Amino acid sequence: MSLARVLLFGLAVLSVSTASANITVNGTIRYWNGDLLNADGSTGGYVPAKHLQVQVENNNPLLGDLNTWTDQDGKYSVTFKQKRLVPDFTSLDVNVEVRASVKVDRVKRDWTMDTSNLISVHKRAFIPFPYNGQTHAVRVQDKTTATINVYVHGPDQSYTESALNGRYNLPITSWDHDDDGRRTLAGIFMCQACEEEYVFLRDRAATKKELSRNTSSTVLDPFSLQVLWWESVMLFPMV
Repeated sequence: MSLARVLLFGLAVLSVSTASANITVNGTIRYWNGDLLNADGSTGGYVPAKHLQVQVENNNPLLGDLNTWTDQDGKYSVTFKQKRLVPDFTSLDVNVEVRASVKVDRVKRDWTMDTSNLISVHKRAFIPFPYNGQTHAVRVQDKTTATINVYVHGPDQSYTESALNGRYNLPITSWDHDDDGRRTLAGIFMCQACEEEYVFLRDRAATKKELSRNTSSTVLDPFSLQVLWWESVMLFPMV
């Protein structure tokens, strides 16, 4: 067999291995909202975390963790793919980390790259990572999809985990920054409240055409209004 055929055969085997080893993890992130009014008159319940930062972690250092954001309904999805020249994996131990950070908008300006407007809550001003918590790990086999729904609560609430046929409902079991869940939960609540207010102001802001008057010497761009407001709330040090 010629060298060219050997190389082609090797690439074919590698491509098949790559396609067959993928693992997908998806689910919904919910957090405890004490202000929620229920139909029976009680208060408190789990609600979807919109546009929240999620990092899906695994035990294979050659793969790395995957970062994503939930959608409007609190749903997320990532896929671990076999990398070329990296040994195949038959399973992964996967856990989900949620962070007190939301992406409120994505802006493209004519002279710059796309930028994301973020709101996050940190323990102190110069700590790079916001408050966060992680679930415990679950083992997921290759060529499968695992649904991991996460319930974020504080020390005054609880959630009993469950699992059935690759579908997991998990609480947060560990926290960073010496937290017991109270500050991460409060941080997520603050991010969600700010995100709602941001959208409210953005969607109701006057356009440049509406602001334009013959007597005006300057016109504020709605983007500038958004950025100024965002810069005032993007960082919440908590003590």
